[in-house]
Amino acid sequence: MQWFTIFALPIVVVACWLYTVTVARSRFPKLTNKRICLLIAHPDDEAMFFAPTVLALTDPALGNHVKILCLSSGEFPLCQLRAYSHGGVKLTSV
Repeated sequence: MQWFTIFALPIVVVACWLYTVTVARSRFPKLTNKRICLLIAHPDDEAMFFAPTVLALTDPALGNHVKILCLSSGEFPLCQLRAYSHGGVKLTSV
C-alpha cells in the first residue's frame, strides 16, 4: 500500500495542478489594451508579491499600459535609518 501511495500521489498532484491551470485560464478574462494602475504600500511589494501579476499584465502582446503607484511615507525605523543615511542626510524611498 505504501508503494502505491508513493507513486500515485505525485501523479494526482500534477493532474490537479493541470486541471486548475486549465480552469483558471478559461474562466478569467485577459486584460487587453487597458490602462492599469497597481497600487502598493511599500517600494518592494511589486517585486516580492506581485511579480507574476506584473509580468502577466505587461506582456507586449496584450498592449496594456501599466503604472505602479507606491504610497510609502519613506520613513524607516531608527535601526535602519543609520544604514540608509549618508553624511547625516537620510536618503528617500523610491
